[in-house]
Amino acid sequence: MSIVKVLHLISDVEQKKAVGGAEILLLCLLKKINKFRFEFKIAYPHDGVLSEEFRKNGAEVISFETKSKFDMGAINRLVRIIKLKKISIVHSHQTRLDFFGCIAAKFAGIPFIFTRHLSISDLSSSHWKKQSYMYIDRIVTVKYAKKIVAVSKDIAGNLIAKENADSYKTKVIYAGIDLENYRKGISIGEVRKEFGLGSEIPLVGVIARLNEQKAHQYFLSAAVEVLKAVPLTKFLIVGDGPLKEKHGALCRELGLEEQVIFAGYRKDTARILADLDVAALSSLSEGVPVTIVEAMAMSKPMVCFNVGGVPELVVDGVTGILVPIKDVKALADGIVRLLKNKEEAKQMGEAGRRRVEEYFNLERMVKEYEKVYNEV
Repeated sequence: MSIVKVLHLISDVEQKKAVGGAEILLLCLLKKINKFRFEFKIAYPHDGVLSEEFRKNGAEVISFETKSKFDMGAINRLVRIIKLKKISIVHSHQTRLDFFGCIAAKFAGIPFIFTRHLSISDLSSSHWKKQSYMYIDRIVTVKYAKKIVAVSKDIAGNLIAKENADSYKTKVIYAGIDLENYRKGISIGEVRKEFGLGSEIPLVGVIARLNEQKAHQYFLSAAVEVLKAVPLTKFLIVGDGPLKEKHGALCRELGLEEQVIFAGYRKDTARILADLDVAALSSLSEGVPVTIVEAMAMSKPMVCFNVGGVPELVVDGVTGILVPIKDVKALADGIVRLLKNKEEAKQMGEAGRRRVEEYFNLERMVKEYEKVYNEV
């Protein structure tokens, strides 16, 4: 059986120093894919954060960036890459790249597939831009894609209802993680020691890019309320992005300089999660966020806004607490509830781990993607 060469299109151009769920998913897929059957080439910015990680795990990283949202020359560049590298399938992971990948694949006469990590209606873009993306999806991307992968049922439903995607070629594949990286053997206390926090200090964390979608301002506002009930609490924000300075200023405005730690982008997610009492997320829109999967894998209870595909992950009252979007008081109350009821928090964390083992393990995700590649 011949090797199937898959060209992945992905970009960290929006956040430059940060990493999103799409990049993490691709890296996990790369690590476990059957390399006797599939060979990955990744079109990615030459200075992308994960370039070296992709190479270490056996992928060829091909320098590729679009000069603008209407860079028609990008199609020619992709066609040349496809022909030079003898690519079998083009697989796009980001909405802004789907059109380029679809047209290039069609010109080259090979199949195109894409994974939708977030519904277009939930993108942090202008109304005009979202409408243009949807129009392009309907007449080009969705129409000519051989397979469409959605990371949640919510996203799949939006693709079918709003963008005319055919249900027969739209498939839900949940993001999976390598559970071996999230076992109980991970050292506890190292991250607390790094930041000068004792084991008795309640620690609440958010791991997410600092951008409009993740909306850390609601988490920071909730922190003010949490401190009224649990005064010693510290808050750890892990991630980087375009709103770093803005959120830092808000932190000072709210008088949280001593209580909030901005840790920046980190690769040691499991070590960080090991030291949290509660994990939170205040996103205004989501597919199936990898950060929630990781937190649940580390048996941490979640408190987050009930948006997008989040309820497909977090079962309210069982693996965490879901609250209405933008409801700062409810977010704070959920965090306080788990900080004050350690047994309930422990039970939710353990239930979350079991849920990840059943539905969000990496082996399951890889097998489903291999099936998609073989089908097209």
